[in-house]
Amino acid sequence: MENMEKNNSKQSSYFKRYFMLNAGFLICSLGVVFLLNSGLGVAPWDVLASGLSNALPITVGQAVIIISVVLVIVEFIAGSNIGTGTVLNMVLIGAYIDMILAMNIIQAPQNFGMKLFFIFIGTIILNFGIHLYISQGFGAGPRDGLMMLMAKKFNVTVGKTKLINELVAVTLGYLLGGMFGMGTVIIAIFSGPMLNMQQKLLGFDLKTVEHEYVSDYFKKA
Repeated sequence: MENMEKNNSKQSSYFKRYFMLNAGFLICSLGVVFLLNSGLGVAPWDVLASGLSNALPITVGQAVIIISVVLVIVEFIAGSNIGTGTVLNMVLIGAYIDMILAMNIIQAPQNFGMKLFFIFIGTIILNFGIHLYISQGFGAGPRDGLMMLMAKKFNVTVGKTKLINELVAVTLGYLLGGMFGMGTVIIAIFSGPMLNMQQKLLGFDLKTVEHEYVSDYFKKA
């Protein structure tokens, strides 16, 4: 009886964590759409995604999925562990971006003040989504996995590695004709410090999260 209660409690915990993981993905996608519709340029990784979408007959969401797959392969080769959250991230964020864009529920603003507001609120929403799904412990997303790997390897803040990675992504995206603009520069400069600030406000350091990886399930079996 006691074992059954423990199993039920564990299943309930997993359900809650996966629910929060999915919510984090959806929130991230919402933040991305705010930035896409700002008209002032998109987030650094999305400059790369929009560049691929410009160069190939694919949507921005599909480009996000392609980039995610490539990053996961690179991280796996580098010895990083892959979590179920990492795998789900590869598909769901890109799919959610295309879904929200197709629903057309976030209208592009016309005046400059609202465009700046979209940049500000979109960055906050995106960073909150990142924090929410990484904190569930099912592995970081493809882009964030690279960010976390570098933070631990070089013993620097998550914000610094995020800034470096995004500067590389925006350069490649710009060369492909991606949606680069003033908003991109604002996000690249302030997104990392804002993520650090959010962690301090929430009293939680993402580098301390103990993740469960796909390889762990095979070990248990």
